[in-house]
Amino acid sequence: MAGPDPTHGSASMPPADWALRAGPYRAGLEATGPIGERLRSLLIDLHTEADTGTVGHLAVTANRSGNYTMSSDGRLWDDDVADADLADEMVHLLLRAALDAEPDLVHIHAGAVGLGARTAIIAGWPGSGKSSAITAMVGSGFDYVTDERLAVSSDGRSVAGFPKPISLIGASFDAFAHLNPAHTGIGEHNDTAWQIPASSFGSVAPPTPRSPSVVVFIAYRPEAALQASPLTPADAAARLLGDSPDIAARGRAG
Repeated sequence: MAGPDPTHGSASMPPADWALRAGPYRAGLEATGPIGERLRSLLIDLHTEADTGTVGHLAVTANRSGNYTMSSDGRLWDDDVADADLADEMVHLLLRAALDAEPDLVHIHAGAVGLGARTAIIAGWPGSGKSSAITAMVGSGFDYVTDERLAVSSDGRSVAGFPKPISLIGASFDAFAHLNPAHTGIGEHNDTAWQIPASSFGSVAPPTPRSPSVVVFIAYRPEAALQASPLTPADAAARLLGDSPDIAARGRAG
């Protein structure tokens, strides 16, 4: 699956009147009919006005098999995406595009929420429960920043993310049954994951750099008692960098 090219210009691409911003990546979305309405609803928290900074182009079209073809900036992403997998693939595409658009920054696999001027980084291994924790916090009044990835500024003093739909997996379904897209009509769902725009149940922070106040590592274990243990800044940095998405893109030596 080829990655998008966020530096590719839009001069040779058809216009799209609905634009989105995923971190530094700005693109117009071309998707017509019911699937276009669904994607615009899903990605509403990324919506931005089309302007000269909108250089990318995302296209989703129905194919002969009854599935969908997805392309980004004139390059094929996937030519046979099932309807049930379309939301997941769109989120993956946007995460990749944002990562590729910031080759000189360090990224960490973590989410974040805000409360006033304070920001908490919520980290954890895949399946640890960080998206569930973030969902609960947003529902309780915290501002949503992101639930998947943060870019660290070049001076290391701030982080930035973009408000992609919150991704919840099967283990969280019972706890957040009131957000089930099959019942609310908001977001997308399949047998293994829900994708839900955070603004449908809470507030979304502006996508600007934020200085973190605290870093929390989530480790969910069924039936385990709640407990908290301190970490040194060095241990926290090692954990965050050890799970960086940059490792896959650049190798550990990068």
